[in-house]
Amino acid sequence: MAQIVVNAMPITNYGASNIVVNAVPIQAKTMSIAEVKGKDLSETKEELTTDGSSGHDYRIGLSWDFADKDGDGKGDTDLDLSAICLDAEGRFKGACYFAEMRPFARAILHHGDNRDGKGEGDDEVIEIDLDGLKQQGIAVVYFVVNSFNGDSFRNVKTATCRVVANLGKPVEIHNCSMACESRTATSIIAARAYSQDNRWYFNNICATGNENCFAGLIPECQGLSEDIIPGIEVRKPPKSLILTKGESLQISGTQCTVGCGWDMVSKAIDLDASVKCYDANYRCLDTCFFGRKVLFNGAVRHSGDNRTGEGDGDDESIVIDFTRLPMNVSYCMVLANSYDGDKFTGIKNAYVRLLNQGNVETHRYALANFGAFVGYIICTFYKAANGSWKMKANSQPCRGNTSKKKESEQDCLSALNHFYDHMHR
Repeated sequence: MAQIVVNAMPITNYGASNIVVNAVPIQAKTMSIAEVKGKDLSETKEELTTDGSSGHDYRIGLSWDFADKDGDGKGDTDLDLSAICLDAEGRFKGACYFAEMRPFARAILHHGDNRDGKGEGDDEVIEIDLDGLKQQGIAVVYFVVNSFNGDSFRNVKTATCRVVANLGKPVEIHNCSMACESRTATSIIAARAYSQDNRWYFNNICATGNENCFAGLIPECQGLSEDIIPGIEVRKPPKSLILTKGESLQISGTQCTVGCGWDMVSKAIDLDASVKCYDANYRCLDTCFFGRKVLFNGAVRHSGDNRTGEGDGDDESIVIDFTRLPMNVSYCMVLANSYDGDKFTGIKNAYVRLLNQGNVETHRYALANFGAFVGYIICTFYKAANGSWKMKANSQPCRGNTSKKKESEQDCLSALNHFYDHMHR
């Protein structure tokens, strides 16, 4: 049985990992996954309440500790807490996770990625505003846990998902231990919140699966919604894959949009996205950036300059139509540079996503581990031997506050040479 930890420290930093909640766990219901799994959902149904004020009503916290299998004192499994959002008809509306932390006008909020599970308290946290979710057309929210690197929960010593009510003084109302009985699983649909008859309810679910990304759990979540959405059609949406550094993918269709987004730690930093186009001999043919927004008669198009990174959604985007590129273009390298020379240490919540010609997101990856550099090589599109196009996630720093600086050019050429053998596999 999971133990409820009471901590008298107040909440002072909502943006940090290892948030310790000043919980009053008198009302908390504690259980293990074995006690929940397989039960009729009506048996775990409980009404949620709101005081009608603005702000987030409930906090879902995930905490875990690792079984240190290699004895290096470090965690071997990276767990991620995500929220899958459906509308009243069961259609997928979007997700809240480490690379999309404040969708739907902040009606749902993720506090950031934790990769090691170290420290006391909750390692990853999602907060929800029930009234805000309703205003955004969201009727059902599933809270899911995935092992990012695909390791099973065998490598997790303990894992707990709990729900804390933010109404007045924070009160822990649910606490579920998840790891012990799920040794072969790589994912868990932990719980859900849903609206019905103008009221909100909560269910512990604890359904295990074998997905390392929330996207693979969307159809299963739709299937679990049959009790509240009769006749729901389970449709597998276009899967937005979570990419990692060095990973390659095949580009489908004739056009791709690269969307980049970021936030600032403190002061505004002017980041500029650009695309450098090369021939097969690594000769730079042209560069698309805020000062030259159209290349090759519209084959490459830049959305324009964003100097602050403020607001939700993509800050800058670039569209590439591969069918309109000149035949001698073999590589299109996407960069971000700090125009004023500010270091990337002032950047947070940075991501890159790919959208197809139907403007549907197909792939995304988070940009992290920023250091004291002023440039970043995001990814490279390259033409394969059969004429098709692929993409390589570079995710590496470079010099130069603009893509046209000599230092940037040198680092781009070095990256092309380094990845040559991999690009043509």
